Amino acid sequence: MRGTRWMFVAAALVTGTAFAQQQQQQGQQQQPAAQAPQFDEGRWTAELMLANRWSADMSKIAADRAATPSVRKFAQQAVQTHQGFEQQLQQLAQREGIDVTQALQQAEQGMKTDFMHAAIVTSLAGLPMLSGVNLDRAYLSSVVLSHDLAIDKIQWAAKQVKNPRLTQAIQDELNTLVKHRQQAYGLLGQLAPKPQRGQARGAPPISR
Repeated sequence: MRGTRWMFVAAALVTGTAFAQQQQQQGQQQQPAAQAPQFDEGRWTAELMLANRWSADMSKIAADRAATPSVRKFAQQAVQTHQGFEQQLQQLAQREGIDVTQALQQAEQGMKTDFMHAAIVTSLAGLPMLSGVNLDRAYLSSVVLSHDLAIDKIQWAAKQVKNPRLTQAIQDELNTLVKHRQQAYGLLGQLAPKPQRGQARGAPPISR
């Protein structure tokens, strides 16, 4: 907790509440205002680039091994989209003088300690071990999770960025991610397990 109220508890016990309040007000006037952390365009670009690569890697696996034709087609299109965005980010970083080499290494270490990113990395590692419709469902679930995370990050960054070219790239990617997220969620709903005959939808299986 910010503030210095706890520092005046002892003084209040000795000299009274009025003195403590006076000292507290003086302390608050003298305390410098906290500065908001500056937005690091290089670090943010690296994190977005890394998340984009993970999404592309997941889509490559599904593009080769998905059992459902619609999921395979979606994954193939996603690979092309993510590869195109990777090139766009690289070109933008070079044009704006953003060095992402070191930032990528730092972002990879930092993102792996984040709960949401750790879940994505785990999904990416476990995806090749699956097959059939189980792989399709796991892939689509990972797309929804990773895109939710990326959308949240991009929406926050859009309020911080002052560079108009980077702002446009952010908006373009945001629109694409929202579209992909909706497509993946719709496909995932189509692959949901169907209730057995005589079993109410959403009800637990009948014990025998």
